[in-house]
Amino acid sequence: MASWKFRFRRFVYSTRGLWLLLAQFALLYLKHETGIKVSLPLYIAALFIALAAQTYRTWAAGFVGTTARGRVALGEVLITAGPYAYVRNPMYMGIMLIMMAFCLMSGLWFSPLITLGVYAFVYAKVIPYEEQYLSQKFRTEYESYRSRVPRLWPTLRPYSSRQGHFDLREGLSNEVFAVPGLLIVAGLFYFA
Repeated sequence: MASWKFRFRRFVYSTRGLWLLLAQFALLYLKHETGIKVSLPLYIAALFIALAAQTYRTWAAGFVGTTARGRVALGEVLITAGPYAYVRNPMYMGIMLIMMAFCLMSGLWFSPLITLGVYAFVYAKVIPYEEQYLSQKFRTEYESYRSRVPRLWPTLRPYSSRQGHFDLREGLSNEVFAVPGLLIVAGLFYFA
């Protein structure tokens, strides 16, 4: 029987997008209530950062496919190619960059505290949940990868044993709701 810690991690994993969306809506509400406006150049720069991070996420998603959107961790092959050769969680790194771009769009000095707090809460549960699954499924192969590739901050030296291939269709299918969602939230930050 699964421990309460595992069940809680699985719950947070299955609802991870909701927590992040709630954090953004909290920032939108606070931005609206305070009446803070950001300059158009700052907004455009933040939008560029968000779109670049989303492109990076789509690249990473093209290696793992639509299984990354599931409610439980899955995987038939340990993906170590593409962005996964440099960082173990490129999609989570991408979402952190998107959330920081939204902080810039909000103009609220304290927005990184809220955003990073929610991010830390979510991914302190999600990443160990995934790592436990990968460790049990791929054992020594995963331990070798884990010991050489950082969790969230990319290394300059890629992992030498790469496996997996990029499929643009899978990447776009995985991120089909993310791109419109990003544009909608970015628009809300502009008009709030």
